[in-house]
Amino acid sequence: MKFDPQDQQDFLRIIKSLLFTSIFVQIVILGVYVFGEKQLALAFPMLLGIFVTIVALVYSYGLRD
Repeated sequence: MKFDPQDQQDFLRIIKSLLFTSIFVQIVILGVYVFGEKQLALAFPMLLGIFVTIVALVYSYGLRD
């Protein structure tokens, strides 16, 4: 099944907005863990999740053609 180029651009735009929202939420939760509750054990998985989300976002910007 082939995608229409416009449909593919719309799909990538939705994915990018979800990734930005995910990064924002993860950073806020990380801040609450570290500064609010002093839960440093939970910081590493959150940092790993933020890293993976940033990699996915960078990769999605490479899919412009």
